[in-house]
Amino acid sequence: MYNRYTLFSTLSVTYCVNQFHKIEYSVSEFRVIVIMIIWVLTYFLNSDEILRFFISSSGFM
Repeated sequence: MYNRYTLFSTLSVTYCVNQFHKIEYSVSEFRVIVIMIIWVLTYFLNSDEILRFFISSSGFM
């Protein structure tokens, strides 16, 4: 569980850093990054309330 979490968060952070270092990035890519981060948090915290809170507050959905 810990190894999977470390690997997944490392991949996510690496992807985010690579995207943000690009000067031009589309809104859809940024949206995918945000949803991915929310999904990881929700999955490992095992809470649907967090996902609902982010979706309602962000307005992405």
